[in-house]
Amino acid sequence: MKSRLLCLGVISCVLGSAARAEVMELRFTGTLGPRRTTLKAPEKKFTLYCLVDRKTATADFVIEEQGPGRWAWPERFGRVGLVGATKPGIRVLYDHDGTLYPQVLQRPVFEYPEKLKPGTSWTVERIKYNVAGSQSKKNRQCWRVELTNRFGRSGSVWVEKSTGLVVAASRRIVMGQGDEFVLESNWPAKPP
Repeated sequence: MKSRLLCLGVISCVLGSAARAEVMELRFTGTLGPRRTTLKAPEKKFTLYCLVDRKTATADFVIEEQGPGRWAWPERFGRVGLVGATKPGIRVLYDHDGTLYPQVLQRPVFEYPEKLKPGTSWTVERIKYNVAGSQSKKNRQCWRVELTNRFGRSGSVWVEKSTGLVVAASRRIVMGQGDEFVLESNWPAKPP
């Protein structure tokens, strides 16, 4: 109850400060859990609330986490840049076998919009991006961007063609001694 009130308070403060700007309110839901059912690790659920300001290319965010591992309240909100490989990113915290693993979430607006053309590829910090084509996702026309690293395919991002907003993202993560997990986030069909 306290965390929900805190989140609402932070969102209210951010809304008040951003009232003069053109801002979009977005909500994403997601999970971080084992890739295979044979791995007896709990699933983490999270909800990400964002206020995206296209003029300043920033997003103010608040994240709610349920499951193993949780950030202290000051780490659950903040502001991130939306263009290029800006750091730090929006993160969730996962406790796997007593070790805490921070995991970066996909930003609500795709960070390389100028590169979204069929067949385009580029590399940023050991991650290769490849625009694999068009695909409908959640009744939206999207670009499907495949991500690969030195170990192979590591994830996919679906970016709405008309807005550049991320509709869904899925990423394979390895924690501990080779335990595979999947981090997924989705933009609901209707705004909150």
